[in-house]
Amino acid sequence: MAVLVTGALGHIGMWVATKLLEEGEEVIAFDRDMPDFDRLATDELKAHAAKISREAGDVTDAGTVDALFEKYAGRIDGVIHIASIAGVPAFTQRPRHFLELNIMGTVNVLEAARTHDVKKFTFISSGAVYGTREGPMKESDCPTPSDLYGASKLAGEELVLKYGDTYGMQTVCTRVYFVYGPGRRPEGMFPIYRWAFCPLDGVTGLSNDSGADQLLDFTHVFDTAQGIVKAYRALPTESRIYNITSGVAVRLGDVVDFVADHLGTKPGVTLGPGKAVPRGAPLDTTRAKAELGFDPAFADIRDGIRQYHAWLQGSDYGKT
Repeated sequence: MAVLVTGALGHIGMWVATKLLEEGEEVIAFDRDMPDFDRLATDELKAHAAKISREAGDVTDAGTVDALFEKYAGRIDGVIHIASIAGVPAFTQRPRHFLELNIMGTVNVLEAARTHDVKKFTFISSGAVYGTREGPMKESDCPTPSDLYGASKLAGEELVLKYGDTYGMQTVCTRVYFVYGPGRRPEGMFPIYRWAFCPLDGVTGLSNDSGADQLLDFTHVFDTAQGIVKAYRALPTESRIYNITSGVAVRLGDVVDFVADHLGTKPGVTLGPGKAVPRGAPLDTTRAKAELGFDPAFADIRDGIRQYHAWLQGSDYGKT
């Protein structure tokens, strides 16, 4: 039996697939960019290439998704649905396109799972469902998304849980947040990540008028993957929603200083006072630790900085 991972060539998807493979699982990796596997996959994922069933396709195409489930009928033990678009400015500019991906893409995968009697379904949501609320934020708090991205993730959660209730599926939602680390070079990421981590890759001289006082719950991608896989393995879970983050709030200005301290240099980024994005921190991870055994190895971001720097130095991944 295999685990179907959608968005398997995304930042989180690659490490979820890698962790499953390391633990002996068969993985069906589904991604619209799968034809570029050799270019996009990390060396760590490529090391398991012989054990991966690679499938190309878009979750917004219901026919393609159904054909995928039909091809592997009787072989899919469960789904980890990661394919989505994150909260970027383009989301506001092209709402229909990205809402279709985040919401109808989820419906298409849910419906294919239902019609092919696949009972296990793990959905990757986001701390964006909490909106601008200050932390610590618990799963029991009422979601108040402040933008379309957060709303799309909350809609996905509701659909996943209601499919579980209606059709007897074992469903769980994991809320991830500000994921960083191996598999992405910081220069190609959103501004928050560039300001925090670009000096680790030799890029300095960045500045912004605000952001130094922004509290963030940065989560190392290895910890994100660990929590997601633990949630999948725990199905049927005691609860149905889990925060999967470092659980620690850190000022963005402090991260800039931590990076400089690690490199033994002056800060390579200059940030003005105040916040940069309408997000709070941290997410409370008490439930995930107690019920899933979630144990983030990089809760102290300084440990994550050291690991990320070592990977950036040792890998050519993503270099142009």
